[in-house]
Order: sequence, then C-alpha cells, then structure tokens
Amino acid sequence: MVLDMVGVTNNSFRRALPAVAGIVVAVMFSSCGEELVFENPFDPDADGSPLGTNITGQYYSYYYDGGLFQTRITFGWDRIDEANSYEYQVVNLYSEDASLAAAFEEVDAGNQSPFLSNTISQTADEFTNPSDNQPTSDGAYAFRVRYAATVTNAGVTVEADSPWGPIRFIEVGVAESYWSSDYYGSNGEWRNWSFDYRDQKRVIRFEPFGFGGSTFTLSIDDEFSGLANGADPYLEVYDADNTYNGPYFSDDGNYNKVSTPLTISIPASERILLVLRSDNPDYTEFRYRIDY
Repeated sequence: MVLDMVGVTNNSFRRALPAVAGIVVAVMFSSCGEELVFENPFDPDADGSPLGTNITGQYYSYYYDGGLFQTRITFGWDRIDEANSYEYQVVNLYSEDASLAAAFEEVDAGNQSPFLSNTISQTADEFTNPSDNQPTSDGAYAFRVRYAATVTNAGVTVEADSPWGPIRFIEVGVAESYWSSDYYGSNGEWRNWSFDYRDQKRVIRFEPFGFGGSTFTLSIDDEFSGLANGADPYLEVYDADNTYNGPYFSDDGNYNKVSTPLTISIPASERILLVLRSDNPDYTEFRYRIDY
C-alpha cells in the first residue's frame, strides 16, 4: 500500500505554507494490494484542484478618448469560476532582446517592482476587465495574471495562489524604444536595412519639409517578395505625436513598390513614424526610399 502526498513546494503557494505546515495526514486503509493516491489540491496538476484552471482570453486594446484627453488602455481575461480574486502585474519592456519570461525574473527575485500591480475581487462578469489601473503611455509592456482560490486539505482550509498565467506582450501605440529605429533625413536616398524574424518591426522616423495635407512617396523592395523590385512587409504609418490613435495609413500588398511607390499624406504635426513588420520567417534584407 503506497501513500503519495504531493507537498506544497511551489513559490506560487507561499501564502498557504504556514497553514499547511502542521497538517497531520490520516492514513487510509484499503483492501490488501490496493494503491492509494492522495491528491493534494495545492498541486495545480492534481485532478479537481481549484488552482489548476488555465487563464484564457487574455487581451488588450487601447484608444484615445478625446473627451477626457487621455489614452485609455484596457486588458483582461476570462473569468475563473473558482477564483476569489486576481492579481495582475505589468512591467516595462525596453528591448526586444529580452524574453518575456526574463522581464519578470527581477520582479520574482524581489529586485524590481512592477510598473503596475494590483489585486482585484472576483466579478460576476464572464470577462474580467480591471479598470482601476492601466498603462497610460505609449510603449511595450509584459502582462501576467494569477488568481487566488480556497483550498481544503486534510481538514485545513486556506486561500492559495494559482501559478502565474501565460505572459502576454502589450504594445501601446508604437514602442519606438523597444524596436530598432532609424531617422530618415535625406530626401530621395535609398537606405538598406534587414529583419531577423517574422513579425519583427522596424521603425522609421522622419520629419519632411512639407506641410500637413501634402504628400510623400515611399518605395520598398526586399529579397523574398517574389516580385522584381517588390516588397511584402506590412506597413503602418502613424502621426508621431499621436501613435495611440493607431495608424492613419496601412498596406500589406505584395506588389512592385518601386515602379508603383506608395503615396501617403503628411499629418498636421509633420512628424511621421513608418512601421515595417516582416512577413518572412528568417533574415530578410530590404531597402526603402522616401521622396517628399
């Protein structure tokens, strides 16, 4: 007869440790040869553990509220029925070289405080959307959430934390300091650049000597477009002073952007961000040119 007790070892359950330290496990008897397995509900992998529900439906969105003259960013996740409350954390990201997991290593070690953190109570809504504390400026962030649930083990009832859910990347507007950027200052000059992986972004900032409402043209080509002088990175164009409003021009067509360059308007601020995003899986060289 074997008794298999899974101990409370994960740091995620540190709140439960004092309460379970003195638990006395009652030995259960059965017929000879029957194996007994004691499933500890503090173990999220145990059947029926209230701490083992995956957090799903995580999302974020942002927009500019002209009435309040501020950026409004929201994020949330699907409701966990077993949860009593939720804890969420947001950290700033300053470089794409750091992994999302690494972003929270200093927080977990106690060496850094998250940019945003809070604990909110369970809601009746199917979707949990904290409104008390949100990112308020353009940039790149990492976001994670966990929940607390009531757990009973060997006659002791406590509240314990689930493991942290998957870490999500949040980009508000254009995270110019996160992605590699280039300042374009020479009218009509071809500039060479490259991507390292799919969905990587390159940010081009320029201030044409034009005026709001006039136009500039953008030519792009790359080595994997499949067309002579063609290009297939995704393109978004932003007013550099209002990137939280989203792009005012976008293009994802794979066609010859040299013989048929893009014609794009100049915003009133006369400050522009061009964001190119790779649609190729590996290293890709490309070049671009701006005429105004």
